Amino acid sequence: MGMSKRIPFIVTFFFALPALAGDVPFGPNDVKSVFYIASSVDPNQVVYGIHLDSQCNPTGDEPLFPYWNEMRPPRTHGLGMLEWIPYGFSEQRVVHRTSSGGTELVRLKQLDRLITITTKREEDGRCGAHAFARIGGVDHAEIESVFVQQSGPTSVDWVDIHAKDASGNAVVERIRR
Repeated sequence: MGMSKRIPFIVTFFFALPALAGDVPFGPNDVKSVFYIASSVDPNQVVYGIHLDSQCNPTGDEPLFPYWNEMRPPRTHGLGMLEWIPYGFSEQRVVHRTSSGGTELVRLKQLDRLITITTKREEDGRCGAHAFARIGGVDHAEIESVFVQQSGPTSVDWVDIHAKDASGNAVVERIRR
């Protein structure tokens, strides 16, 4: 095999590898799951966690992070470079920090809506994080998960956003692609 034939293989192999395969490092105050994305073609999920300090404030400029939660065998690992296209951010910024929590605004690349992440100390003493957006006509609905119905490896039929309103009632918005 000549060098020109090896380069595409090497480049393809490099981009297919997960970023930093292995367990995702979590800090003692991090919230491991704020919400997740599931797909019709794979039992694995992309989970969005958030790095928090001892005051339950978002740490750094981009504390929300996606990672793979694989079911079989059970393990977690970061996203590969190309996986940032469907699961990455077009916007992420911390807008507020206090002595008891903070607020961050994010927008996913493939889910074009502003999501507000609030963090605070929960009744059990641990840090908590909740994601809110306008879902199904409901302002400030709490996002629980997103389900993607795929018709092929790179094509999507529809996306359902699962949330709950302030009373705890289920809210689902379907986005057709």
